[in-house]
Amino acid sequence: MTENNNVSSVPIGEKITYGFGNLAANLMITTANGFITYFYTDVVGLTISVVGSILLFARVFDGITDILMGAVVDRTSTAKGKARPWIKRMILPYALALILLFTSPSFLPQEMKAVYAFATYVISLAGVYTMTMVPYNTMLGTTTSDSKERGFLSTSRTIFGFLGAFLVNGIVLKVVGMFGNVTEASSWTKMAAVFALVSAVLLTILYKNSKERVLETNEDYVDGQVEKVPVMDNVKALFKNKYWIIMITTMLIGFISAGLGGINIYYAQYILG
Repeated sequence: MTENNNVSSVPIGEKITYGFGNLAANLMITTANGFITYFYTDVVGLTISVVGSILLFARVFDGITDILMGAVVDRTSTAKGKARPWIKRMILPYALALILLFTSPSFLPQEMKAVYAFATYVISLAGVYTMTMVPYNTMLGTTTSDSKERGFLSTSRTIFGFLGAFLVNGIVLKVVGMFGNVTEASSWTKMAAVFALVSAVLLTILYKNSKERVLETNEDYVDGQVEKVPVMDNVKALFKNKYWIIMITTMLIGFISAGLGGINIYYAQYILG
């Protein structure tokens, strides 16, 4: 890989707006992790067993789509880069998926509401979210080859990730309450529409204020093919990268926090009243 025009530094504004992608990510993933179970059970009226099945299948399917999308991005080659074009392509689908995730058509019978929930959850989280965030994470490596600059970008992503998780857990119910009762599906749909609009703006800024500087060259190829690095060498390199370790640690903390956040809404309603 080489840098276009030998530029390794990333403008401060671009470093900041790179984190916008993770803020947009949390508007979907943290909202889903923390509140979708309540929405499905107490608003839509699905049984906990049905909801559990939906979430389990989506996790399995998500593991598959992560790999597939990674391969798609790796094979993408445009004048705008490998990953960045996907951010632009997914802005509208991402916003729409977020709205559909918290929508439950009232005219559907209960059995079809379960089917609708299954379809929209899998498409949104294992499909659209993956198709947006895999390219976004890839941009960390294609924006610059300078390890320090990548560290700054990773820090920006982490900070906005924490900010997004904190804001979502703190304001979701307040925003829902602004549009009506928390037991009304329409109130959740309107909340999701607000988050979708904000996400679209954040992803648009991310796209417009980013640049992929790392390009593939002939040096990356051996006998006409991309030179492959052994898997274990990649794994060892990851565990020697302190920024990667920090990122993984913060992600784990975020997932645990989001999971516990999903319990809080039940505790507040049924214990605190």
